[in-house]
Amino acid sequence: MFRCQRSSDLETPSATSKTAAYSHLLSLPSELRIEIYTLALTQQAAALPLLTTSHAITMEAIPLLFARSLTFASQQKLLAWTPQHSPANLNSVRDLTLRLADIDLSPVLAGTIKGGVWSSYASHLAELSATLRHLPSLEKLTVVPPRNLHSTLLRGFYITLLSMLTKLWPRLKLLILHDDEDILRVVPSLGEVAQVEFVPTAKFGSGVRKGRALRPSSKERKGGSERVDSPMAEADSSDASSQGRRMEC
Repeated sequence: MFRCQRSSDLETPSATSKTAAYSHLLSLPSELRIEIYTLALTQQAAALPLLTTSHAITMEAIPLLFARSLTFASQQKLLAWTPQHSPANLNSVRDLTLRLADIDLSPVLAGTIKGGVWSSYASHLAELSATLRHLPSLEKLTVVPPRNLHSTLLRGFYITLLSMLTKLWPRLKLLILHDDEDILRVVPSLGEVAQVEFVPTAKFGSGVRKGRALRPSSKERKGGSERVDSPMAEADSSDASSQGRRMEC
């Protein structure tokens, strides 16, 4: 005869058994634990349960979580994500994919900020540069240009950012650009990276070849617009002026 079981009759892991299991894990050699963490963290569904089981396990596994390949759908996502994490965790980031997007110009159009369109791009570039400096251990970077390089300022933003990469990460091991090799003529400093790979995209390349580093217009210069210190100073350097598995964020 079928008998319904009460919830109390069902076997469920006790807190003691869980603790024992974690104790067994922590008793393993550190090299083996790291291997287990690495395998577990490659699956998004397994990451959170692992990181909430034990303080000791969390402290060991967190650096591996940040060492995974991170992908950001836009630089705005990266700007919002970075302040949420400690310098130690950000120092663990090794592999980053950044999809660039155009900036929000609605405040300029609404007249709520001063300085004009160029100043908005320059300020955004300064903020992005400051944020990227919080990732000092980056070894691999993938850059995807904005979908539509339709304006001189947007092309300038993209080219100026590329010209800053070797200054941000002098020891960068691999740079992957969703662009063609002609970009090396526009930004010669990219040749200083240990290894550069290209993913040709005709839609991006034609606009980029004719681009220049981000600079204020003659009208803005006459109007006395302030220059942004570090990124724009870098944009005026000889470089710029000469023309697995991923964690989605």
